[in-house]
Amino acid sequence: MIQARGATLIPGRLALIVGLLVYTGVLAWIALDGPDPLPAHLGFDGTPTRWASKTWVLSAAAVTGAVVFAVVLGCRVLISRVSPELLSLPSTSAEAYWTTPERRPELNRRMSSDLELIFGATYLLLAWITAGLVRAADGSGDPTLTVAILVYAAVLVGVTLMMFRSRRYRAPEGWADD
Repeated sequence: MIQARGATLIPGRLALIVGLLVYTGVLAWIALDGPDPLPAHLGFDGTPTRWASKTWVLSAAAVTGAVVFAVVLGCRVLISRVSPELLSLPSTSAEAYWTTPERRPELNRRMSSDLELIFGATYLLLAWITAGLVRAADGSGDPTLTVAILVYAAVLVGVTLMMFRSRRYRAPEGWADD
């Protein structure tokens, strides 16, 4: 694991940081070198359907990034406060195992890491879409946006399967509810 300020940097946190940095970098690149005006909306095939000033597009992108970050922080707070009955774990034995007071902090860390992984992928998708606005600015469209959305959907399916089909949230073999 990577150490940061004395705490272990978990993979989800790393994905979130990378995604946020890439998104911020794309916004900075557009601010410094992007054309004006920019497409403000793209059709399914990546063809611009509405145009706006670079300032408006960057402002909307910055607000979107801030809202996503607020959702990340909100999820982190909610994970630690949600009652065990509202958690969806793979089995009743897993629920009994993970919701004990001594194991709940580890469950919270795992769930936060998985959500941060999803939000890191979300920032990468937002970065790709925002960069696609520049690629589509010549009016020719950007068909790679559809591919990016499909890859994002595949990542979400993969993370979800990892969360619920792997041993990550299962009770250890031989564990019995006392």
